Amino acid sequence: MTPFQKTRHSKMSDLLPAYMGSVNRWECDENDHLNVRFYVHKIFQTLETALLDLDLFDSEEITSLSRKIRVQHMRFGAEARIAEPITGLFGLLDTSEQNFSALVELQNSATGSVIAAFTFEIEHPLPDSCPNTVTLPAHAGNRGLDSQPFPYARLSLKNCFDAGFNLIGKGRVQAEECGPDGYLLPYQYMGRSSDSMPNLLMRFSASKPGELSGDSVLGNAVLEYRMNFYSSLKLGDRFAMVSGLSKLGNKTFNMAHLIFNSNTGACVLGSESVSINMDLDKRKSTALTLTQREVMTHYLIQHA
Repeated sequence: MTPFQKTRHSKMSDLLPAYMGSVNRWECDENDHLNVRFYVHKIFQTLETALLDLDLFDSEEITSLSRKIRVQHMRFGAEARIAEPITGLFGLLDTSEQNFSALVELQNSATGSVIAAFTFEIEHPLPDSCPNTVTLPAHAGNRGLDSQPFPYARLSLKNCFDAGFNLIGKGRVQAEECGPDGYLLPYQYMGRSSDSMPNLLMRFSASKPGELSGDSVLGNAVLEYRMNFYSSLKLGDRFAMVSGLSKLGNKTFNMAHLIFNSNTGACVLGSESVSINMDLDKRKSTALTLTQREVMTHYLIQHA
């Protein structure tokens, strides 16, 4: 068993196949499985291709898709290991006059098991000739995260520090991270977040991530993640990322993350995540050690 939720299956006939690929070695991280940024990368390729295949977006509209996403909710159902074949599938969940929501899944092409299930809330009117909607499956949508609005959205960067958040990432948006419209691509928000996380996780334990704890090598894996987009970063923008621990469980811990545009001071992105402690040798979840719990308790942030 992996540390992820029980394997689920979706009826492929209900969803439109829009991507096929596999896991490359260079897409894997220190846990020897697909890094979260590349889950998002493959999901976004599926979303773009499906919207074009169904004539829901034209070639001009699709270039600004990243700026129209308001909420991106992610559930990770299984590890994706090197050379695993992947199929990406799309289904329309709901539509309104100016918005729509969609389901995008990654499945193991050989077994049909769901690797990840994302839902999107997108601000864009769709044509009248839309495909039939699908029902949200049990393996998608909120599970360990509250469905309420992001509670820290109104905080300034200074307010975040006062509430106990830690600065874990800084940088400047590069050309290779942007789409043809000059704005940061969705998977790069996750990429920058993933790159920054060791600067927070190193504070949670006396040992470094990937070091021995007893007879095991410990790490962690994200189970669920929700991003709330308030604006977008573009080429040349400077940014700062702050994160903090919001909840501590037996095997899991919740975190809150905010990315600010350093040029304007505005909050661009507010996110919440659920991660699980992981025995990297046995490839299964494990309880947080007493030392981990003692250290992590000191990093709990104030509730908004």
